[in-house]
Amino acid sequence: MKRSRLSPRSDKTAERDALYADARDRFLFRRRRCEIGWDGGCTGWAHEVHHTKGRVGDLMLDETHWLAACRHCHHQATVNPAEAFDRGVSLHRNWLEGS
Repeated sequence: MKRSRLSPRSDKTAERDALYADARDRFLFRRRRCEIGWDGGCTGWAHEVHHTKGRVGDLMLDETHWLAACRHCHHQATVNPAEAFDRGVSLHRNWLEGS
């Protein structure tokens, strides 16, 4: 019996990724400047999207929790999560607005 390879991504994930790619490109076209401004390397020009609450489930496509970021600032926010939380660049997923 010949075994078939598993698809690396489900159809649902592939569809979500395609929607995200389009939304990301439109977002970065509208917001060309880095919105993080981390000291010591910010280029000022956004090429990436930082998801302030992560990319799990519906948060992947929720632009209300996106920031336009240059590679340096996005990397700093990712590798320094405690400082990113302190700066308001990252938020806890269960954080409620106004609390």
